[in-house]
Amino acid sequence: MGNQKEVDLIDAAKWAYLAGMIDADGHITVLKNRRSTGRIDYALVVGVTNINPHLMRWLVQNFGGTVPKHKPATVLHRATYCWFAPFKNLVAILEGVLPYLIVKREQAELGILLRRDLESTVRQGRRPALIDRGYRGMLCEKIRALNHLVLTPAET
Repeated sequence: MGNQKEVDLIDAAKWAYLAGMIDADGHITVLKNRRSTGRIDYALVVGVTNINPHLMRWLVQNFGGTVPKHKPATVLHRATYCWFAPFKNLVAILEGVLPYLIVKREQAELGILLRRDLESTVRQGRRPALIDRGYRGMLCEKIRALNHLVLTPAET
């Protein structure tokens, strides 16, 4: 999946299937990196973890991305695979799955806002202002809080 034209060709059934995988075995998160200069960088990450290599190949064939293999901790554990969505298509992927997401819908919406904000700064060729960093930090913290939210049985 290299460009918007290819994204537009993905049918609804594949978007729905990917959304189900993200809701069940996936993650939408933000990595935060503080440089030695004190500057903070944010990176949106979307992925799915599973033990089935065939599923991972299907994800790469249909949506692009990468799948590094994680070695098991012990001989009693299986190898796991984690598909990472391609960085350049994160917004398109999140927009594609958004209508079908149930559990991670709000993280996807916040991720789209964060990624668009980051892209606009790069396109304008400027360093992020303090207000940009504050806004991004707020989006990052909201996503992290949602990822650690524990629902009670009455809320499920």
